[in-house]
Amino acid sequence: MLEKMNRMMKLFACCVVVGAGLLCPLDAAAWTRARLTDVDVVLQISPSGESEYETSARFEVSAGYFHGFDLAPQSDSELVPEKCYARIEGGLRTHVKIKKLFDGRQRVLLANRDSVHEGAVVFTLVHRTSLEETGSLAKYRDRVRLDWTPIIWDHGTDAMSVSIKLPGQSPFIDFENEAMRDYDVEARTADEVTFKKFRTVKWYPMRVVVDFDGSLVHLKNTVHTAAAGTDAAVAKAQDDRSLPATMHADEKAPFSARLIPLFASFLGLLLLLWKVRGVQRAHWDVGLKVSFRLLGHTGFLQRLMLSVIAVLLGVAAQMAGSIAASVPAFAVAASLWLMNRVTGELTPAPGGKWRLLTEDDLDSLKAVHRVYRRRRALLLDVSHPGGALIFVAAMSVSAAGIWVLYSIWPDVAFAVTISVLIWVLPIWFFYFRSELPVDPTVESFDVLKRWRKGISRLVSKMVPDARVQYWLREDENGPLEVRLRVQLMSGELNSLEIGTEIVKTQTHYRIRKVAVLKVAPGSETARKLAACPNAVEHHLTPDLEQEVIVLRNRRGTKDAGVTPLRQALSLIRI
Repeated sequence: MLEKMNRMMKLFACCVVVGAGLLCPLDAAAWTRARLTDVDVVLQISPSGESEYETSARFEVSAGYFHGFDLAPQSDSELVPEKCYARIEGGLRTHVKIKKLFDGRQRVLLANRDSVHEGAVVFTLVHRTSLEETGSLAKYRDRVRLDWTPIIWDHGTDAMSVSIKLPGQSPFIDFENEAMRDYDVEARTADEVTFKKFRTVKWYPMRVVVDFDGSLVHLKNTVHTAAAGTDAAVAKAQDDRSLPATMHADEKAPFSARLIPLFASFLGLLLLLWKVRGVQRAHWDVGLKVSFRLLGHTGFLQRLMLSVIAVLLGVAAQMAGSIAASVPAFAVAASLWLMNRVTGELTPAPGGKWRLLTEDDLDSLKAVHRVYRRRRALLLDVSHPGGALIFVAAMSVSAAGIWVLYSIWPDVAFAVTISVLIWVLPIWFFYFRSELPVDPTVESFDVLKRWRKGISRLVSKMVPDARVQYWLREDENGPLEVRLRVQLMSGELNSLEIGTEIVKTQTHYRIRKVAVLKVAPGSETARKLAACPNAVEHHLTPDLEQEVIVLRNRRGTKDAGVTPLRQALSLIRI
């Protein structure tokens, strides 16, 4: 009962941590936080109708690194890059960089990769337009009517103003009360009028309809009725929606696009489950059982349910605009599948009898070796050659997809980046193949099988009739150790055996070869071999009839290959 209560308390604590991370995100820990506060537009009407208008947008940045915003295509005007600039609060005027995107939008950025971490920055954009060609300026009787809508922003503002500068002084300046009923006339002279609107809302089209003296402009076309159709004009402006969108999480992507991080997260979860399955199977093959680091007594289905809930909470936080709040949820979902390190038995048991392996024994041992290698070939392991290729391919595809998403929906791109980075770490960089517990018998056979030809060539130069054969030591529980043994040695060298040792360095396992030479005790050959630089052991057999000398790399963890044996055989000259 007490154990069950402890388990429930751990589950409850896990849910509390995830919920706290989602409900209490800090702006300082989030990505970019910038708010559009004021927009001021100045339209200078020329007598020919070819005019320019200047838009000043002020952003208040409270967190992150704000670089600029995206400007959607303006069908009725053209941006003049050389006249655009920005001014950071408390700083000098700086240039801006205009970058065209593949979908027709233009990205307005601070030059030289500058950014604003905290404070205000004002972007000033200049557009050139033909008011007559776009239908915004029309002449009727002795009047000219301006019916114009500036850039429509996808953010609400504290205030927005539009100033109309006439080509000259007009005896009258009239405006349509119905279309501009909620505007304040901030300033009004004979050649200029300024309208202001406080607390504008998202997608707000601040449309101005102004009449002034017709003799101030020279238009080609003249209409005889007043420019009506105000409702249709507003509807057209809202349908066009040539909207600038700031480059942070406030830009809302379509719902289908915001599901991309969900797909990436569940794909990462599936790959992690595949990796966990492979690690568990490798442990089971050597008779070991693994346990998870978090909630070790929780069943598989409960663990899977918790990880799915954490993924859904993380994606929900991303869709709500708080990418930082999704990090603890994804981290918990991935950490639930991290397993404890398990160390298997490295030293073969003492005792047992040696026997020569027959061809049938070799065939069965090779079959066991193939199954063993196939089960330990984790393709989700960056240290495995195939796993490294898959990792590079996966990261290349992810980077290409993120790059495409960044130019369309930056918030989705950031969310996918967070998902990929969090899931890649446990998938490819946790439990390397060299960290898995090993079977000493199969591992020894694997190394000796690859080195048998080289050892045969080396020994055959000294003793042409020598035969290199596999020998197996086993007891009542099964195989313990495999060695290569050279028979029919001549001279004072009675026998030569090649074995292996498994050494653990931190969490990795290394295998090194060992040469065991048996010579006549007290002989000149024994003294020469004992003085060899790589002789690490020197003793007599229990029956005192042979002297045993063990050769390997003195530095311990690294394998010296056949070099120690070659040096030793060159000394004795059989």
